[in-house]
Amino acid sequence: MGLFRCLCFLCACALGAAAARGDSLNPWIGQKVKAELTDISPSTHLEVLYDADGSGSGSAELLTGRTGVFNWVPQAGSNNIFPFNRAFQSFCIDIQQAYETPSTFTIARLETSPVTDPPGVAGSGPNSTFMSVQQADYLRELWGESYAGIWTGTAQEQVVKATAFQLTIWEILFESSTSTTNRLSGGYFKVKYGTTTPPSYVTQANAYMAATYDTGYSAYETNLIALTSTYGQDHLALVPLPAACWGGLALMGAVGFRAWRNRARPELA
Repeated sequence: MGLFRCLCFLCACALGAAAARGDSLNPWIGQKVKAELTDISPSTHLEVLYDADGSGSGSAELLTGRTGVFNWVPQAGSNNIFPFNRAFQSFCIDIQQAYETPSTFTIARLETSPVTDPPGVAGSGPNSTFMSVQQADYLRELWGESYAGIWTGTAQEQVVKATAFQLTIWEILFESSTSTTNRLSGGYFKVKYGTTTPPSYVTQANAYMAATYDTGYSAYETNLIALTSTYGQDHLALVPLPAACWGGLALMGAVGFRAWRNRARPELA
């Protein structure tokens, strides 16, 4: 068996055993990822108002910048774990910090991940808690139901959906006004725009939120992790099981089944 096949086989053994125990993310938790940002695309340059302390709209902070998909490559000389040893994508979960590039991240579970302090819900401040279980659940549902759809349609449609997806993540994490949770036109977190008709990315984000906050879900992504940074933004990313390992798991299953059949077959007289 060649070296590559051996590695795939071992990878399948390790990840398959972990998945069977229900802790498939364990090999990644605590690992360091060193990466450089190449661009934020597809994205839209926009402004949002965020009332971090919940004291009223008069104290809301105006945040401006590109909103959408962060594209990274491994930092030169890094030894990142898969899939961060190649180009990867992420979304911001840390709205009041600027991104760093190059950046050194630590991989963490969503429920133990710091994000910028919203009004009394989650955060990384000295008197705050981490992302709630409910928020993590919503993020997994959002990703499972809507992420793949970002990459369908025209280039402009992908811009709209990528922008809306990022806005929905922020709304899930940073909106604590119970009367305006499912929309981006009011509450502690909202998009600033100068027209009476909401931009298409706001309409799309509201649709994402309606689908996420409804009862049940049509898809659910369990392999989401947080990329946490000491000095810069924290990010949300996906850890897919390598395709080669899925093949290895299938091969292991086929070999095991064949062996079981051989053992179970009665000897002929």
